[in-house]
Amino acid sequence: VAAVHDLALVRSHFTHALLLNTHLVAAGPVGEVMTDANLAAAFARAGTKA
Repeated sequence: VAAVHDLALVRSHFTHALLLNTHLVAAGPVGEVMTDANLAAAFARAGTKA
């Protein structure tokens, strides 16, 4: 288990990931978790739409 904020490192070194932003956005294989839609949802600011 590791907390990693370098997205390139996650893609290159891990098989599974949790994507969090005050709640669980996605979990599973890195290729399924690190999608544009999931990343937009995770990095959206309060009051904006992803």
